[in-house]
Amino acid sequence: KADYGMMGHAEVVSMSIPQSTFPQFAQRFWTLCQGGLRQDTQDAGSEYRSVVGLPGGWGNAALLQILKGQAPSPEDAKKLVEGHGSSDGDTLTTGEVYVYDTNKFPAYTAEKFHQFHDDMRDQYGSKYNEFRRFATQTKCPGDSAAGGLSFLSWVTS
Repeated sequence: KADYGMMGHAEVVSMSIPQSTFPQFAQRFWTLCQGGLRQDTQDAGSEYRSVVGLPGGWGNAALLQILKGQAPSPEDAKKLVEGHGSSDGDTLTTGEVYVYDTNKFPAYTAEKFHQFHDDMRDQYGSKYNEFRRFATQTKCPGDSAAGGLSFLSWVTS
């Protein structure tokens, strides 16, 4: 079994968000990631660290200011820290959110069996689950020849 934390990966969802709607995204992020903490706290390890990817990362002053400005409090805004790569550990106990440069740490398609299923907290429904049929097998260690299905991952080494 592959240890994606040891490989420097972090589980992410890759999205393209128009800059004009980034304030709404940032507000929603802080609603879902209250206090910098992910919702599913059952998963532990650096591959589950809280991350946000921005073009230019920590150097993108405009988007970083919007992200900080939408934080519920100045204390939450201070939890945004510059991401450096595979040495960044799990954020479960710190509430930190690593900010990565998507140009330096792009998202890659990874194990598809993780996609389009209900998690331990929430049930998403059959319409969501049926998207699994669009997934294709990858060359990731966790995908099997039996047709493993992919989420997006950042390589941060």
